[in-house]
Amino acid sequence: MPHRNKEAVVIGAGVFGVAAAKELRARGHAVTLVDPGPVPHPLAASTDVSKLVRGDYGHDALYTGLMAEALPLWARWNATLPRPLVHFSGWTVLSTTPMAPGTYEGDSFAALEARGAVPERLDAGAIARRFPAWGEGGFVDGYVNPRVGWTESGEVVARLVAEAVAAGVVLREGERVAAIDEADGRVTGVLLEGGERIAAATVVVAAGAWTPKLVPALADRFETVGQSVFHLRPADAEAFAPPRFLAWAADIGRTGWYGFPVTADGIVKLANHGEGVPCDPDAPREVPVHMLLAARRFLRERLPGLAGAPLVATRLCLYCDTFDGDFLIDRSPDVAGLVVATGGSGHGFKFAPVLGRLVGEALDGAAHPRFSWRPHEGATKESARARGRGLEARWREAWDGLGLTPPSGALAAVLDAWGRPGRAYHGLAHLDASLRAAEAVADLAARPAEVAFAVWLHDAVYDARAGAGENEAKSAAWAADLLRGAGAEEGVVARVVRMIEATAHAGGGDGGGDGISDVALVLDIDLAVLGAGPATFAAYDAGVRAEYAFAPDGAWKAGRRAVLEGFLARDAIYRTPVFRELLEARARQNLGEALARLG
Repeated sequence: MPHRNKEAVVIGAGVFGVAAAKELRARGHAVTLVDPGPVPHPLAASTDVSKLVRGDYGHDALYTGLMAEALPLWARWNATLPRPLVHFSGWTVLSTTPMAPGTYEGDSFAALEARGAVPERLDAGAIARRFPAWGEGGFVDGYVNPRVGWTESGEVVARLVAEAVAAGVVLREGERVAAIDEADGRVTGVLLEGGERIAAATVVVAAGAWTPKLVPALADRFETVGQSVFHLRPADAEAFAPPRFLAWAADIGRTGWYGFPVTADGIVKLANHGEGVPCDPDAPREVPVHMLLAARRFLRERLPGLAGAPLVATRLCLYCDTFDGDFLIDRSPDVAGLVVATGGSGHGFKFAPVLGRLVGEALDGAAHPRFSWRPHEGATKESARARGRGLEARWREAWDGLGLTPPSGALAAVLDAWGRPGRAYHGLAHLDASLRAAEAVADLAARPAEVAFAVWLHDAVYDARAGAGENEAKSAAWAADLLRGAGAEEGVVARVVRMIEATAHAGGGDGGGDGISDVALVLDIDLAVLGAGPATFAAYDAGVRAEYAFAPDGAWKAGRRAVLEGFLARDAIYRTPVFRELLEARARQNLGEALARLG
């Protein structure tokens, strides 16, 4: 039997956890690897059809150096497999502006050259010739890094877990850790949800987004953020296969968009490494409507060959974000035997070959300073992931687009109206979601600034007891007053008023006449929640009921049934093709289920 001090438990069988388990086993520990399962867990950040394996990290010498170490280890491991799981087909970094110092693209290119790599610089002509799918995307600069690529991440995790088990790691699949046991300032093991205790002198928490729940002392260092992932099935798969189409990043430092070549089963993956949405790891995971729309906009503008490709799957990938984007791989300064290995922050998987070493160094008390158990001292995330652009910025942008200066105090008054008590659904969250959706379809609008302004005011006045069309008429009048006070032309006022009044949804038309597409967009934006994921729709449905709490149950059900049946009776709930493609089927399912709940 192993010595008591050599017993170790690793919580989480993602890439951090399995790397830790293998390292501890190699050091002679008796290791138990605990995971809710199945492994690889379908909800784990490590699990998907693909992850990037790239060494391009701007001017960040630490991660660039770690990848210089990891890449040959990936290649050596890959060579031992029955079939390759790492594909060194290269990746393309593209920019719609010239690469320059201080940009991700420019700094990455310079760092690779400084290390003796051979990135191939691309201009607009070379991009169109080498990579035809990008030829109409407006990219003028970039490079190819031929020594990197992508990995079949879910398969990699499964293989690594199998190797760990073969080396003697005990896998407790289908088990959840309820708590970490401690006594006299050190860990003594873990408590499983079923009541069983596993004794251990070392506990490594590699639970990703669940880490703060197990180690509450770190709650202020982490944020769980959902990032949107999309799987598309193009009609011409070969057009998106190497060497004509590589793993890629397109203006990633500003937009967060990246993706992969087609898989063996014909799937092209598109994902966003951007702002994301804060979420609870145990809550339902749904890609927000505005990100569905944003993905389609990106494809329309930058990768038109995929703009019409069917969307066959979506996924919300949970990042365990540290406040500064660096990993946290260190032992606790307060609890002996407790080690945390997590905080991948959306870029951890590619370091799999060196993560075990980093965990071992942490166990020995030699954690890298940037990966240490450090206090929260300010964020330094990439610009594409920053969260500084809120409602105030969007308000300024709407007025700037109109070429007008907003009246003094207008924003405060509008936000106060949206934020009044009793707005369980028609409140600030609805405003924010609607503005994000409007931004995602702005390229389809004839007058995008007017659409944005109409969205800003469309439910600014809201009283659930008001008569049909009364809220919309008052909101439109307020918008007209604001616009006239800023000196807007009457044509602008009339079009905005028309868009807002149309959100009463009194008929099946889209407003008719000049500005028809803009009216249709505003109407679809207003109804976007009908086609959201089941949990989002359920929250909306409950919110509307709360707003009508004054209504007796029988009257509420009759009125609500009439509204829902009215939407279902339409030939199409949504008026524009992009909303119909993405949301129509889901909306009809949501409405049908809501009707069934009404009885």
